[in-house]
Amino acid sequence: CDTIVDGLTFRNSFNFPCADTYCVLPYVAEHKVARIMMTPRIKIGHNPHYEVWPVDPRTICLQQITKLEQMGYSILSSFEHEFQILDASTQKPLWDGKEFCSNNKFALYQDWAFAVEKHLFKMGIDIEQMHVEYSPGQFEFPMKPSFGVRAADNSFTF
Repeated sequence: CDTIVDGLTFRNSFNFPCADTYCVLPYVAEHKVARIMMTPRIKIGHNPHYEVWPVDPRTICLQQITKLEQMGYSILSSFEHEFQILDASTQKPLWDGKEFCSNNKFALYQDWAFAVEKHLFKMGIDIEQMHVEYSPGQFEFPMKPSFGVRAADNSFTF
């Protein structure tokens, strides 16, 4: 049964695991936590069977990849994540000013950056490079390209 709140309908779904996306999270090994992508299925109309939810972003991506393959193409893609890190106590960026590709700033946080890269690699995500970016406290971690939906899955995991 769907949930309706303030005139909005929230669809209830059954989620089916995509086994090839199963991955143990190495940075929480003591708690035995894993990540797995799911395919949501819902009832549409009066159909008694559950169908793949047509607005699920991963499903849409897989459908588009299938269309490409039917035309004889494949997709090789990647993501470039840029993010700002704030000091936990001050809630301000780790540094001020513009430090694009500064080795001096990166060296201050290299232990953390290499630990992140190591954990991502154990999960099958290969980081192409790591460096500080233009804005205060900003890092950039572009990923190496992957075929198919894998790049999107890697981005989600990041």
